[in-house]
Amino acid sequence: MKLKKAGVVTTIVLVILLVYAAVRLVSVHMQIEAARAEQAALEEQAEAMETENAEMEYALENSGEDDVIAGIARDKLGLTFPDEQIYSDG
Repeated sequence: MKLKKAGVVTTIVLVILLVYAAVRLVSVHMQIEAARAEQAALEEQAEAMETENAEMEYALENSGEDDVIAGIARDKLGLTFPDEQIYSDG
């Protein structure tokens, strides 16, 4: 009688542990997927920043050139040459 009761308790404990392990495994898997998505977003953001840095470095290195000055005046200040016409889509 004692052995049978101990076997049932052991089985119940094992089932509870297996369910807990399965729940934890799913939880950890979801955390890993969230971290991977965040990593991809951060890598994309880093690439965009590197491109912007390269553009800024080029503008800084070539800041004395007329076409760079004209580009900055056009993009940042909205200025144009007297004979230049600007068309907009929106």
